Amino acid sequence: MSLPKTFRTALYTGEKSIEITETSIPEPADDEVVVKVLRAGICGSDLHSYRGQSLRGRFEEWKKLGFADGHELCGNIVAKGKSVTNFYVDDSITCEAVWHCGECQMCQSGNYHICLKRTDLAWKGHGAFAEYAVLPVSSVYKLPHELNPVKGVLVEPLAAAYHAVQETGGCLGKEVLVIGGGTIGLLAARVVVVAGANNVGTIVRYQSQADISDEFGVNITSFDKYPTFETLMQNTAFFGFDVVIETTGSESGLESAIRLSRKGAVVVLVGGYPDKTTVNLAPVVGKELKIKGSLCYGWNGIQRDFDAAIEFIKSGKVDVEKIVTHTFPFNEIKKAFETANDKTSGAVKVHIEYEG
Repeated sequence: MSLPKTFRTALYTGEKSIEITETSIPEPADDEVVVKVLRAGICGSDLHSYRGQSLRGRFEEWKKLGFADGHELCGNIVAKGKSVTNFYVDDSITCEAVWHCGECQMCQSGNYHICLKRTDLAWKGHGAFAEYAVLPVSSVYKLPHELNPVKGVLVEPLAAAYHAVQETGGCLGKEVLVIGGGTIGLLAARVVVVAGANNVGTIVRYQSQADISDEFGVNITSFDKYPTFETLMQNTAFFGFDVVIETTGSESGLESAIRLSRKGAVVVLVGGYPDKTTVNLAPVVGKELKIKGSLCYGWNGIQRDFDAAIEFIKSGKVDVEKIVTHTFPFNEIKKAFETANDKTSGAVKVHIEYEG
């Protein structure tokens, strides 16, 4: 397959500014593949970068890097390095968001998602916000034909949500609360429903999020300020949730997770927490809460979280397409980011569609 000499990439140029530019098609390294991107998703971490709040670096560093951001993608392999033997040109693929070395103590113990040399893909080459992405083959997954590009690009966030649910130690027969109505929060809520929780609650801010929460089989959806669950705890014999998954990465979300947990509960933190918090930790001791962090996805002891996510979508247990509220062509990526950044627009998951 002949490739064009140049292709378009979208680069951060300043606070809430992203511009399309032209660059040369790269040659893949021995262990890399070049992928023609068909569809990309805007993640909350991408919005942090867009707003200048990224944990991954400031705009000056992004400019120096010169690579397009974005890690939620689906596409077809168009070129591969000479040591790549398990993938072929024209394979439909998606990928994990990070590179791992495969050699350190964490990788060797099966915890490659917390690799000691872990690096975001965007620091290795162009990501999802470019017409062609350059990916290390260790992060690539082949997609079954049943998964169209819309479903394929949502494997990555579903894997992150699935991993967070796995970190709870189990939800069967339990009372579970998910704080946050973004992509990860809603997908986690659906996985909890599938996992057999007795009751599932979500805390959201916008009606569009509440609507999807209801469609995903959540029992009780409460809006910001959390009156539903506060009233429940004050006026009934309900003593709090057995499991709380906090996805907002905010001080108020963490505070609510601690407050709404019953004694001995498990609290899983998924958000990036870009800002310092001043949350009172006394109840963590007083209730003997078990607080765990959940970072992306990895190996759960039986299979990789990505493989589980692919099976969940393929089987229809999680209808991931429900969370896609907006789709824009690549030449309107600025509008796509503006929409994703403005939750009053009704945006939950915003996708960018590339020419086939």
